[in-house]
Amino acid sequence: MECHRFFNDLTQIENLRVYPSQANFCLARLPDHMAAPDFCLSLLKKEGVYLRDCSNKTGLDQHYVRIAARIKKENQQIARSIEKELLC
Repeated sequence: MECHRFFNDLTQIENLRVYPSQANFCLARLPDHMAAPDFCLSLLKKEGVYLRDCSNKTGLDQHYVRIAARIKKENQQIARSIEKELLC
């Protein structure tokens, strides 16, 4: 249930395209002007949030990340951090 709530919250973030998932993680596409390796590194350094860069996965390019759901409090922090970083 928390996963679905979290992924729904992520879909509300402007400029982030979230793809549905049945797992505890989802695939998301960043805007064209943002590269996943840089985005992931920046989030980790600034906010302590780790996202999986999926640019090396077959069929995906440098704009894709994997976001894992955690507990509610952590999910809220992750969503806020992603939204904040997308505004930069």
